[in-house]
Amino acid sequence: MARSRPQSPYRVLKRSQSSPFTRSTALLTSCRSRRLSSSRNAFCSIGPTTKAVGVWLHHQIKLPFRQVQTLFDTLFGMSFVPASALNFSLFAAGKSQPLYDDLRDKIRASWLLHLDETSWRLDGLPAWLWYAGDADLDFFYIDRSRATEVITTILGDDFRGDIVSDGYAVYDAIVARWRQTCLAHIIRTAKEIASEIHLIKKPTRYQSDIAFTTSIAEFFSDVCALHRKRRAGRLSRKRARAMIPKLRRRLKALCATTLSHPKTLNIRDRLLSPDRDSKKLFTFLSRPGMPPTNNHAERALRGPVISRKISFGSRSEAGANAFAILASLLGTAHRQNRPALKFLHTLFTAKIDAAQAALYKSSA
Repeated sequence: MARSRPQSPYRVLKRSQSSPFTRSTALLTSCRSRRLSSSRNAFCSIGPTTKAVGVWLHHQIKLPFRQVQTLFDTLFGMSFVPASALNFSLFAAGKSQPLYDDLRDKIRASWLLHLDETSWRLDGLPAWLWYAGDADLDFFYIDRSRATEVITTILGDDFRGDIVSDGYAVYDAIVARWRQTCLAHIIRTAKEIASEIHLIKKPTRYQSDIAFTTSIAEFFSDVCALHRKRRAGRLSRKRARAMIPKLRRRLKALCATTLSHPKTLNIRDRLLSPDRDSKKLFTFLSRPGMPPTNNHAERALRGPVISRKISFGSRSEAGANAFAILASLLGTAHRQNRPALKFLHTLFTAKIDAAQAALYKSSA
């Protein structure tokens, strides 16, 4: 016998709701007239929930400001200009500046940091988006420079944690306890060199170079597999540390090959030189919690890279600063397993201490 049961499908309600709020007034004794307060919201008909959602749509969902405006107008009949959506972000970034500064202090106290950078555009000119983060925190910073001074601005002069990064020499300016260079970068570079040599009209004269890059890629792939064994509990730290001398000997034997291509000569020097990556290849085998790759930073940069491709960067210093602040705070909220939209709503409606409590698992 057929039975029926009630269902309650979800519906999108095309309806906006207004909420009353109080504005302060003052009596001017000179002319006996009243004046409204000069607060930011004195003549604003857009509430904090709308602003929080607008910031979330732009920075989390990657909608351009014009599309944020279109969405509110189409779904809820709320009309405002795209510049208003931009101002939501500028206001949120300005109010959360103390949280951003506090986040930088937390990053500087981290025991293990992943560092990376990617290209950005600032008013149409080249700039750089820098990243520093760990399992609990994300910190982004935009600057026109890619020099040592920038990473010093981020981490300060007293950083004493461990660092995982690619082979960019700027990171060597930071005094760290231990360093690990990204082995995924080395594997990728070796494969790219081999592919490039294959495109030469007469690659036969570079057969030893091709064999070298292939061997290097396979060697470091095997080294990365040791990390997976450690995480699975099939390789103890003591045994992993004992393997380092043997791995160095194997690498030295691979590098003893006669080479002639400039790029294979360069990567060999990178692997053998104490001033480059030689001392940073196998650190993860002796340091607990340290990975052999910088995949953490590369994944953290994916969202900002998407934003860059959509918006082509920032049009002003204020916009770049707002992007870095909000990307840092929303990224940190994600790592803290805190709802980003709730944090933004708290930022717009409460004091900064309440916003900090909404950002972290523990305000301490």
